[in-house]
Amino acid sequence: MDNKNHTLFTILNKINSVLIITDFDTDEIIFINKKARERFGDITGKQCWKLFYPDNHKRCKDCLSKKDINNNVNYVKEVNFFSNSTTFLKTKSSIIRLENNKDVRLITIEETINDATIDKLLFSEQRFKALSDASFEAILILKEGYIIDANKSAYQMFGYDKGTLRKKFASIIIAPENRESAKNKMLSGYEDTYESTGITKDGQKIYIEIRGKMIKYQGEEVLVTAIRNITQRKKAESHLFDSEQRFKSLSDASFEAILIINKGYILEANQTAYKIFEYETGELKDTFASLIIAPEVREEAKNRMLTGYEKHYESVGITKNNKRLNIEIRGKMIKFMGENVRVTAIRNISKRKKAETDLIESEKKFRNLFESTQDPIVIYIDDIIATVNKSCIDFFDAKNETEIVGHSLTKFLHPEYKEHITKRIQKITQQNEIAELSEEKIITLKNIAKDVEMIGVPIIYGGKIGSQIFFRDITKRIQHQNALKKSEKELKRLNATKDKFFAIIAHDLRNPFNQLLSFTELIYENIYEYSFEELKEYIGLLNKSAKNGFSLLENLLEWARSQSGKKEFNPQNFDIKTLIKKNINILKPTADNKKIEIISELTENLNTYSDYNMINTVLSNLISNAIKFTNINGKITLNAIEKENNIQILIKDNGVGLSEKDINKLFKIDIHHSTKGTNNESGTGLGLILCYEFIKLNNGKIWVESKINEGSIFHFTLPK
Repeated sequence: MDNKNHTLFTILNKINSVLIITDFDTDEIIFINKKARERFGDITGKQCWKLFYPDNHKRCKDCLSKKDINNNVNYVKEVNFFSNSTTFLKTKSSIIRLENNKDVRLITIEETINDATIDKLLFSEQRFKALSDASFEAILILKEGYIIDANKSAYQMFGYDKGTLRKKFASIIIAPENRESAKNKMLSGYEDTYESTGITKDGQKIYIEIRGKMIKYQGEEVLVTAIRNITQRKKAESHLFDSEQRFKSLSDASFEAILIINKGYILEANQTAYKIFEYETGELKDTFASLIIAPEVREEAKNRMLTGYEKHYESVGITKNNKRLNIEIRGKMIKFMGENVRVTAIRNISKRKKAETDLIESEKKFRNLFESTQDPIVIYIDDIIATVNKSCIDFFDAKNETEIVGHSLTKFLHPEYKEHITKRIQKITQQNEIAELSEEKIITLKNIAKDVEMIGVPIIYGGKIGSQIFFRDITKRIQHQNALKKSEKELKRLNATKDKFFAIIAHDLRNPFNQLLSFTELIYENIYEYSFEELKEYIGLLNKSAKNGFSLLENLLEWARSQSGKKEFNPQNFDIKTLIKKNINILKPTADNKKIEIISELTENLNTYSDYNMINTVLSNLISNAIKFTNINGKITLNAIEKENNIQILIKDNGVGLSEKDINKLFKIDIHHSTKGTNNESGTGLGLILCYEFIKLNNGKIWVESKINEGSIFHFTLPK
């Protein structure tokens, strides 16, 4: 219990009666005084009615449920947890308010002799005598107002020696001012409980509680009177009265309007009430409480005030100047200045309601913006995804938001980025900083990796500080950037390769022109000195050099056109067998000069969908190369094989062959590879490069198999 009630609890601990304070709503015991602890042990936290026999539970609960009645008296049987015996008890309950404005119930428990006990003890006068002497109450046997017997407690309570009360009129123990009233009740056999003032032998006044019962005692009708000393209890009640005065002082210091209402009328109002409702001090007294309620809700509020409604509810108040207020009302029935009244606390919640309205509007705008944003947004609170917008569902490959909400964001983070992103999010909430834009990687529910841009900002959501994280899918952009980088790298490589290639070609072009210049100059200067045969030889060399130069330029032009895109690509269906036969016929005279046999092993027509002119150039170059590097009396074989998706053409010779090193130089423009033929034939070095480019344009592949002195097989594929 708190320190504010220390004085009250100190007084209660000094009272020589069993006192228990219980929670008004749950009936749980929240305080016991020293006497209660000695009798029951530590019973704090138990429900008070469980101290008694089960057959008394309902009666106790019914008594406790009467929250608007004080001084409820109830007779019950105690369950003694230590001896397993029973004792007849009397309980008395009152409603009090503690210093912290909490209403509680004060229960006094005293041993008594109730009607049921007396009836049982009448079976034996000796048992009755024994019980009365053992009682803490004063027990008197009265005959026509005179004391014929008294127990030990009676002599102790009133300070008389044993036996000295016998044959005295009972009013001797009653204070003079109450003596006449008590005398009449004793003579008339009055059996109800009443309070009075007793007086001891030495003149000390004490507060007492008296009850009587007419019985047969030693064969005569007598009044058995039980008297209890309630002086300590009265002192406690006086303290409680002082508490009521303190309650009034406290209510004046409250930020809430406090009204004391009796039957709908305002008995008291604190200063805050006058301030909130704009009345002068004292103007609200004796007015009906509904005066401060707006007309449209006045009837409802009036009914609640009159019926003792105790739950919180909201209403609309109205000031003296007709200004409307949002108010919150709660009430409690208590004992105030000796009367059952309703304490009503009213709080002005106009600012709160406006803030709530503004918040709802703000949240509505936020939600509209949140849902309409195309970029995925996650609200992350306490390492859990609290909510997501609709864009997140597709972004994370989810069926619905339940597959995302309630999970940790780490579930969707790429392992390589998990630690890094987690630290960034923690920094948002712990340091209230915006996380700068960064490129990260996440994993969707379909286990697909996505490149994302991520930015996080602090947010308060559901009363907690968290992170609002924005994602943007940049997977395609990253792919394009990577492709661009790769393309840029490849372009640089190709440019470097072509630069080298052009340097090689420039060198190769210089040779035939040097020969032309040398021979023409030689002939020009010595034309009259050379014989016809010598001139014929020199002119033949000039012609050969010119042809080589022309062939090189022609191949270079074809290659340049293929690289620039100016070379037209016109695919069509044609028979590869016919085209091979055509090229064999054209190149047969050249082969015959070296007595080389060219054979086509194709037996069936095979159609391909390719550019006719390009494939014609490829076949011409490859067959010419085969003739060039095949010895006299050699053999060249051509064939074509139909595959599932393409046609594979083979040009096989039994010529000089190629080393592995030379094979790796083929089809590369940055490596000049041109060797003399078996009959000292020269080449341009561009033929195979041109073949590679043309086959590539036709979606085919070209490669070579070769061994030194065994020959070579050139393969290339064409689409069907």
